[in-house]
Amino acid sequence: VEAASSAMRSSTAKLCTDIKASTFLNVTPSDLDQLLAVYSSPQAAIRTNIVNIMGDLASLAAKNLVDQNSCKILSLLGVWLVDSAAKEEDLRVVAEALDKLFDVFGEDDSDQIFADLKLLQKLRKILPQLKPRIVQNKKSLGEDLPIVNMAKGNLMSFVKYKEKRPIIAKSL
Repeated sequence: VEAASSAMRSSTAKLCTDIKASTFLNVTPSDLDQLLAVYSSPQAAIRTNIVNIMGDLASLAAKNLVDQNSCKILSLLGVWLVDSAAKEEDLRVVAEALDKLFDVFGEDDSDQIFADLKLLQKLRKILPQLKPRIVQNKKSLGEDLPIVNMAKGNLMSFVKYKEKRPIIAKSL
């Protein structure tokens, strides 16, 4: 399953870099449910691949916000990425979920969806939980420690940035 999820991750990443690919985003919520069923894998590498696939699909959806299906997919996956970051045990997978979320919602034209989903409030709850987990797992993280620390720092910066966005500030 890891090899298959890795191949799918590479294929999805390649497809999603093409701006024209957003017109082919005919993914339905049930399609996403099938992919997310694999997320329950006990292997962190598989969960990391699924996070990347979902993040790439969300990024693709974010490029086509005039399309109702793209907005629905972006909403579903945006919530899923935040929830994954909040609930995931493996800090490397948490870092991947946060990084994908930053990529997806880094553009200001997605602020309305970000505000409607109340993602800022959810992200604010993750940070105080993340810091002690990193300290507690510092030795076991090994080479992943810099990646996890970078995600934590980026989370702090991302929250501060989004708090200043007019549409999001109005929704608080």
